[in-house]
Amino acid sequence: MKNYLMLADERAIDTIQETYLWFWDRTGVYVGMLAFTLYVIQLLFFLPLNKIDFVFMGFVGVFSGSRYVAQDKDIRLFNAMQREWRNARMRIVVMGVVFLTMTPVGVGYWRFIGAGTFWFAFSYLLCVQVRDRDPKEWFPRFKLARVQS
Repeated sequence: MKNYLMLADERAIDTIQETYLWFWDRTGVYVGMLAFTLYVIQLLFFLPLNKIDFVFMGFVGVFSGSRYVAQDKDIRLFNAMQREWRNARMRIVVMGVVFLTMTPVGVGYWRFIGAGTFWFAFSYLLCVQVRDRDPKEWFPRFKLARVQS
């Protein structure tokens, strides 16, 4: 019998990967930079910051920084790191630790939902594998019919 949750998980990862590769070809933004930027944007919605936010910022910084350096130096190493993270159990354990850490701190309902949404997106972003960049324009130029150039 097929495990439909695993199939849905794989499909979500593939969709995010295709979306990122489209973005990668047009901008050149690394996965690590994108992940850290998402975290900072998520924090801006929940000012003022707590001490736990800075702890998680360090955690996200280490994960994002390692991905940034790996993608900059060696794409094969980067893809190996991403394949390891693609294991669903690893993502569930990390998210469980994050939520167990946040629950006793009492961060509030909306902040908990915002952080949960970020960690969900972050865990999928860390599954994206890349290829060599093929720079493209945002809006490709089309030739009009019957126009002599």
